Amino acid sequence: MCGTLIYVWEGKCMLLWNRVKAQLYAKVCNYLAVIDPFQIIVCFIFFSLILKWCFNKKKKTIAWHILCSMWLTIIFEITLLGRKNDVINTWNSVFSSFSELASSNYTIIYDMVFNVVLFIPLGFLMRMKCSVKYSVVISGGVSLFIEVMQLITHRGLFEISDLIFNTIGGMIGIVCMIFTQKFVKICSLKL
Repeated sequence: MCGTLIYVWEGKCMLLWNRVKAQLYAKVCNYLAVIDPFQIIVCFIFFSLILKWCFNKKKKTIAWHILCSMWLTIIFEITLLGRKNDVINTWNSVFSSFSELASSNYTIIYDMVFNVVLFIPLGFLMRMKCSVKYSVVISGGVSLFIEVMQLITHRGLFEISDLIFNTIGGMIGIVCMIFTQKFVKICSLKL
C-alpha cells in the first residue's frame, strides 16, 4: 500500500512539474514574440552607461558590463516594455499570488519559479563586484523598482510575492557565485 501511495504521489508531482514546464515555456515564447529590436538596443546602451557610471571606481571588466546590461535589458523587456499597459492594480492584487496558492491554484507555482529564475543571474553578477549584503540589497532594489514601474505604467501587477521570489533568486545567484569563487580558488591552489 505504501508503495502505491508513493507511486501516486510521484505521478502527481511529475504531472505538476510537466504543467509548470509547459507554462514557463509558453510564457517565455509569449515574451519573445513581442520583442522590439529598437527597444533592446536603446535599453542595452542605457544600462551600459548606467553600469559604467555606477561601477567606474571598481575593477573595469567589459564582459561584466556587457552581461549585466544584457540581463537588465532582457528583464526590462520581459517585465515592462514587452507588455501592454492594460493592467489595473488594486490592493487586492498585492497579495494575489499567496491567496491563489492558498486556494490550491497550483498554476501560480510557475510564476514563482519564473521570478526566482529571472533574478539568479543578477545575484551571480552582483556578487562579482559587491559584498553579499550589497548584492542582496541590489537584487531587492531592482525588483522593487520593476514592481513600482509596473504599478505606475499599468504594465503588470504589483505583487509582494514577486519582490520576495525575485530577491530569493538573487540570493541563490549570490550563493552560486560564492561556491564558484571557492571552487576556482581550490582548483587554483591544487595547480
